[in-house]
Amino acid sequence: MDPGSGLDTDDDTKRKREQDQDETFGTSKMTKRTPHKNIKQYKEQPQEQTLIHMMQDLMSKNKEMMEEIKQIRAEQRKYHEELMEKFLEEELKLKIKLRGAGKISDKVYVIETEDMTDKLNILKHKKDLRKLTDRIYINTDLTKREREIQKELQKLASEERRNGNTVKIGYKKLIINDEEWSWDEEGGKLQKPRTPKN
Repeated sequence: MDPGSGLDTDDDTKRKREQDQDETFGTSKMTKRTPHKNIKQYKEQPQEQTLIHMMQDLMSKNKEMMEEIKQIRAEQRKYHEELMEKFLEEELKLKIKLRGAGKISDKVYVIETEDMTDKLNILKHKKDLRKLTDRIYINTDLTKREREIQKELQKLASEERRNGNTVKIGYKKLIINDEEWSWDEEGGKLQKPRTPKN
């Protein structure tokens, strides 16, 4: 390439490209100014105050909502208590004052009686529910282990009934043909009835 031809040499082209890149990716022409420290603190302070006020408002609203929730739960407990007391009075003919009642699911309620005699009275009269068209069951509140044992006893009872035996299920026991079999915790099975000592 010849200098008089009007065409750039390789060195000139490279230099021009480097200058263009420097201008394109170079530093900004605007001057950077940092605000004065006092001004910076002044600007941040209202934001902090605003955030504090917002948090205080949220906390007070949260307290109000929690109070409303407590009130709603108390009303629900009262409603369920009245509903269950009415049910016990109409269906089992028992006038019992409940300490508490709650609904666990669509079909399951938990009730707490004032004393043990009321509870035993309900359990004694639960057989009267058989006359109803709806299937309603009353059970005592059991631990997970106790429920597993009762489930196992139910299986054994249905097996015995298929064999032609008369069976009644009790708490950790089966009465098969008027013989009481109790559940052995250690062995995890039914124990034969004990013969009375003479």
